[in-house]
Amino acid sequence: MSEVFLAGGYMVEYCSGPFLGYSGLIGVSSLMLFVSLVLFTRTPESPHFLVCKGRTDEAISELCYLRGNVPPQLIDDELKEIEVSNRLLFTNLKTAEL
Repeated sequence: MSEVFLAGGYMVEYCSGPFLGYSGLIGVSSLMLFVSLVLFTRTPESPHFLVCKGRTDEAISELCYLRGNVPPQLIDDELKEIEVSNRLLFTNLKTAEL
């Protein structure tokens, strides 16, 4: 996804460059930076990350938000899969791989 934004930024700079001076290009770049920062702060945490940090209640609410209107049993099943996945990940991770 970051490649899309990088290419989009290049395209905006390339297309607006002939019509703006250096200060205009700096303004356009700064505007895109602030928009991306605002969008970044609105991005929800991953349920995998939340489970890894022990924040299970928040992980359940994020799963409900991301999955929409699904039965609670499916959310519980997916949460159990995430917990097993995280447990296997950390048990299979060896010190040499760090």
